[in-house]
Amino acid sequence: MGNLNLNHNNNQYINKLKNGICEVVHTDTHSVEHINYMTRSLIHLPDSFDENHKEWKPMKIFITVWNVTEESWQKIYYDDIVHIEQLTGMGAKANENKTNNCLLTL
Repeated sequence: MGNLNLNHNNNQYINKLKNGICEVVHTDTHSVEHINYMTRSLIHLPDSFDENHKEWKPMKIFITVWNVTEESWQKIYYDDIVHIEQLTGMGAKANENKTNNCLLTL
């Protein structure tokens, strides 16, 4: 599988995650909703990050993201994403309350 034929929403998700830290609402295998702060922005990734790692490339069914709060990598299946809101970076809407909540978790 490669990143071919990603649908429009998936590309929007990828772009938001590349631009900054995002609030990601997603469901788990038990259909429980979770809210996490995640990114693919190079300035927020750990020093040990390797852009050539095979799982870094977006796949058809999932994307690998940096969970800012837990400071760990996480796979998110596109079908499990309920909503993504970009909180920081270019193109982010001003939402001081959510941005402050994100920063408090760090």
